[in-house]
Amino acid sequence: MRVAVARPLLRTFLYEGPEGVQLKPGQRLLVPLGNSKVLGFFLGWEERPPQASLKPIEAVLEEVPALTEEVYALVRFAAKHYRAPLGEALKTALPPGLNVPKPALPTKRRKPKPMPRIGEVLERPAQLSAEQREVLEVVLGGLGKGVYQAFLLQGVTGSGKTEVYLRVVEKALEQGMGALVLVPEIALTPQLSGRFEERFGQEVALLHSGMGEAERRFHFWALREGRARVALGVRSAIFAPIKHLGVVVVDEEHDNSFKQEEGLRYNAKDLALVRGQQAKATVILGSATPSLESLYNVEAGKMRLLHMRQRIYNRPLPDIQLVDLKALLAPPAQTPPPLTEPLLQACAREKLPTEAPSPPEALPLQESEEPTPEEVSLLTPALHKALEELLLSGQQAILFLNRRGYNRMWLCSSCGKTRKCRHCDICMSYHFKVQKLQCHCCGWSEALPELCEECGGTFLKLGFGTERIEEELTAAFPAARMARLDRDTSVSPRKLTALLERFSKGEVDVLIGTQMITKGHDFHGVTLVCMLLADMGLSLPDFRASERVFHLLTQVSGRAGRGERPGKVLLQTYYPKAEPIAYMLRRDFEGFARMEMARRKMLAWPPFSRVVLLRIEGKNPSLVERFSRQLACAALEAISRSPSNVRVLGPSSAPISKVSDKYRWQLFLKAPSYAALELPLCAVEQVVATLPNSIKVVIDVDPATML
Repeated sequence: MRVAVARPLLRTFLYEGPEGVQLKPGQRLLVPLGNSKVLGFFLGWEERPPQASLKPIEAVLEEVPALTEEVYALVRFAAKHYRAPLGEALKTALPPGLNVPKPALPTKRRKPKPMPRIGEVLERPAQLSAEQREVLEVVLGGLGKGVYQAFLLQGVTGSGKTEVYLRVVEKALEQGMGALVLVPEIALTPQLSGRFEERFGQEVALLHSGMGEAERRFHFWALREGRARVALGVRSAIFAPIKHLGVVVVDEEHDNSFKQEEGLRYNAKDLALVRGQQAKATVILGSATPSLESLYNVEAGKMRLLHMRQRIYNRPLPDIQLVDLKALLAPPAQTPPPLTEPLLQACAREKLPTEAPSPPEALPLQESEEPTPEEVSLLTPALHKALEELLLSGQQAILFLNRRGYNRMWLCSSCGKTRKCRHCDICMSYHFKVQKLQCHCCGWSEALPELCEECGGTFLKLGFGTERIEEELTAAFPAARMARLDRDTSVSPRKLTALLERFSKGEVDVLIGTQMITKGHDFHGVTLVCMLLADMGLSLPDFRASERVFHLLTQVSGRAGRGERPGKVLLQTYYPKAEPIAYMLRRDFEGFARMEMARRKMLAWPPFSRVVLLRIEGKNPSLVERFSRQLACAALEAISRSPSNVRVLGPSSAPISKVSDKYRWQLFLKAPSYAALELPLCAVEQVVATLPNSIKVVIDVDPATML
């Protein structure tokens, strides 16, 4: 029998199988490998090679395969497309308890205690908006007819996309089919699960890493055995064993969280389309600001674009006010006091002017005078006034800053050296509560240094984080009820859910947080949203930087004014003329998409090309550089043998050149199609197989980030 082992090995193995046992592809086995016994997956029967000595398998671990035939086919596709070992890919599709070489545990029939829901239970609306009805008419037209159809639903924040999802899933269940709903973050799951469970009860199974092992195993088997027909979860739920799949929904489809960054580096959004094709199901990708890749697929005829341009109940979109932080750096103009009567008479006698001369034009800032976020408090006069009015009216506010901690860096005032992590090539962030510097990359922390190790100078504390914003707001508004939502305060899903529940009940006036607060939440009491530093992320060395900033700003602003009262958005920035910010102020997503598409096409970046990132990591920097160049040469040689329009970019040191004591180099393979990359990738993989174990090579197909 042919077996794939759950190890990072591209090859598969032949074993002696048990006679008279019926096995199905994907069934879990216990097999010997070297001196170990490891998890294996049955792939199929093969004739025994002549004079071959095969090891027998140790055991068959399950009577019924945990993976359905549909999921097995999906995983095989993913392993091939993303250049991953098949055994590891099959292991990825299993929940904890089944991805280890142990027999399957019996399923519990008692459902684990559910997490508390967020927000009030919303009843099924008696009437839908005209746009909702139009979208449903189109989507439901082909549902259940055994044909694959894909839709891109572009709906402004608050337009009622969730109700559309619920109605489509409801219709699928009526026709005896199952449904899969994917969301980008665990933070979204409690609120959305409350709505789905209220509508469909025990038919809903949750799948995400924030659940306990027993809970995940219970929900997995509920789907596998047909006791539940709706799977709701994050990217790993793409492998949910749903029977008779009829609908796949990907909410906030533009979000990068659908891309797995370890092991099998799959994109759940892309696999959702593949799974829909395999099951001949209906796929809906929803977003207020669709990704450029999805818009490109619409133009290519692979999806149909549907619009929802108005909020439900004709609620207006929030007003957006720009706050130019750079303008706050200029000193106020000094207005001279008016001349007294005696001075006026003296000026007349001496024939002197009685009006002050015009001030000279301000000189441009020198490079050393470039403003930094420390020179202006992010608690601006505009924000202070807006919060005063909001607190008097009893409404709620969300303040967004995508950086946790107190200060983002420590800089020596004498030599200019920054305090960096000793294991990574990034600056340490100061966390006031624990009085330590922490690395947000590897998690290393250390005590606060008194003086610079290089020159003995003192440190300047630069930059704002959510912890510092919370402190300043508490000092400015001591009577207000503040809360902070980031990875420091929400270390578990239950703590996260509890905090969001308090905010939903109105027990918190101002919620400060990172991007955990920006996506999909529906809080009707929020009338003010402030993006404290809207241009954060624009300077990253990534061709998607502008697109990500535009997505994020749109999502944040969409949290305001979702109730009966109109909303207001403050957009604070040092760069008001930056393209994403300028288009955001006009709410011109179509214009931004056209501009960005033209730029991508000119530079031949996705969606007008396919990209594979090769990252080489190791503790010896000279070896990392040497093998990086070796991989580049192998790719170039393969391209020369079969001329094609494939480009090799690099190798070069990665933007974050060291992580967890491992130096990193990277190069890119870029081509008009994925097929053109096959030969250079095969050549690269042959070289990778010969590298020492001290060197790790990551092959990332369709990378979500260039860092």
